[in-house]
Amino acid sequence: MSILSKTIIVGLTAAVSTTATSAQEMQITNFRYDKTITTESNYAVFERTARRACAHVSSLDTFRVRKECRRDLMDQAVAATKQRPMIAYHDQMIGESQQTTVLTKR
Repeated sequence: MSILSKTIIVGLTAAVSTTATSAQEMQITNFRYDKTITTESNYAVFERTARRACAHVSSLDTFRVRKECRRDLMDQAVAATKQRPMIAYHDQMIGESQQTTVLTKR
């Protein structure tokens, strides 16, 4: 690992349910924070990583479960960077996401 980047390892525990059984699955996901690119670019890379990591999740409500999975991974990964601009940007993106959700429910 170089001085300019940091690898963040985030664990994801997803409950995988079927009609007959329920199981817990642990997955380790690597996020790479690169100090040579912008906060927005790092965030976009984190989002793609989270989307790929959560793509395997399936349940009766797959869309909702995958969205929660991505949100959980992003929360953990962004916090692990300990970079104030990244944390502030994440908070801003979460706020915009919540506003969009409220507006679409009306």
